[in-house]
Amino acid sequence: DGKPIAVAEASENMDRLRGKRLEELRTIRREATSAKLTGAMSQLAYKIAKPGIRLGKKELIDQPAEKLAEWVTEIVQVESPVHRDEVYERLFKAAGKRPGARNAEAFEKGLVQAVAGQAVRPEGDFLFDAAATEVVVRDRRKLDSSDRKFELVADAELDAAILLAVGQSYGIEAEDISIASTRLLGFDRTLEPMRQRVDERVAAMLADGRLVERDEQIHQPD
Repeated sequence: DGKPIAVAEASENMDRLRGKRLEELRTIRREATSAKLTGAMSQLAYKIAKPGIRLGKKELIDQPAEKLAEWVTEIVQVESPVHRDEVYERLFKAAGKRPGARNAEAFEKGLVQAVAGQAVRPEGDFLFDAAATEVVVRDRRKLDSSDRKFELVADAELDAAILLAVGQSYGIEAEDISIASTRLLGFDRTLEPMRQRVDERVAAMLADGRLVERDEQIHQPD
């Protein structure tokens, strides 16, 4: 008789569904809690750089390296830290041009000059204003979807958002940090790759002492 097996399978299915639903409810509660934690402090809106570029009769590639560096620096100063691809896009759009090999070469020429002049500091694929003393957490909610991508957030700004979320909460469970920090950055949904990246940054910050764990919660050091 297959009835006992069928009953057992049905019971297991119910247990799995119940477990899944409980986890969904826990996630909803965590998101609601994190929304309250991060809703109290509004962040500076992310500002897109719009340099005034006049090429005259010359192409972008024909501009002096110093002038190209001036435009690159202006973009970086407004958006630092900013992905190098975003700086390139701002540059050719402000010049009324389209992406292409010669315009990419012009960008690289300007970037090399800006770095040599110590106006811009590169870290991997991200560019920083060399004169800036701190990284500001910015709200990206009003950006176009093409600019509102988590991979365009530098580790330095993500770390700053994590520290801010932990500081606002006066202690927070590790699993809640991903939601709280990404909300501060202007992301209303925290997808799994985003959670994983935040967890990796939290682990690094625990390892280097920027965060500490006490009583099963994450805190800033005293």
